[in-house]
Amino acid sequence: LLGILEQGLREAITSSPGILFVCAAGNDDNDVAFDVNIPASFSLPNLLVVGAVDQAAGRIDVLDGDLRPVVAAGAFAAPGLAPLVAHGIAQIDGQIWVAYAAPLADGSGGVEPDAGRVVIFDADGVKVEELAGSDALAAPWAMVRAPESGFGALNGCALVASAGKGTIEAWCKDGGRFAYRGPLLAEDGQPVVIEGLRGIAFGGAGCDGVASLYATARNR
Repeated sequence: LLGILEQGLREAITSSPGILFVCAAGNDDNDVAFDVNIPASFSLPNLLVVGAVDQAAGRIDVLDGDLRPVVAAGAFAAPGLAPLVAHGIAQIDGQIWVAYAAPLADGSGGVEPDAGRVVIFDADGVKVEELAGSDALAAPWAMVRAPESGFGALNGCALVASAGKGTIEAWCKDGGRFAYRGPLLAEDGQPVVIEGLRGIAFGGAGCDGVASLYATARNR
């Protein structure tokens, strides 16, 4: 089954040379020569592998299928955000979205629950945009884009999990840039709050065409 999946993914990527595919390395400190991850292990000209958010060094590592750096030194730089550090990363529409948060003073690698920003870069690590209003975020983590239909007024908008507050904040395109639309609201008009919020992801639309947004949370 793994071989079938590998062949299918490789053929899909190589048959679309005009599309840049971005994926996570997914090695999780494993020996990548033994524990192979696909498609990150492919060495293809239109595949970009995002290796890791290196919080301690304050940088984003981007590697090819052979785990070689593929962006220039100084890429993914976001001057003016110190003392915030890179905390989360996502690929949305071929661009790299990086969430920044304030590190804990004890050096443990954790982050404070009350500050954050999100910056968008192109595939070469050049800054495109800092989300206006992202100072409303608190320890942002996961980032996704809503489908073009099935999610009401937020169709096609970007959603960011604000882990420190437990809210999901929305930005929608307005004149070519993203404009802050506020938190996701429940039926009673109040912000949806999920204690311990971490990941968010969309699942398939049901028979009624409504898109489902799933969230994960950490036990406290």
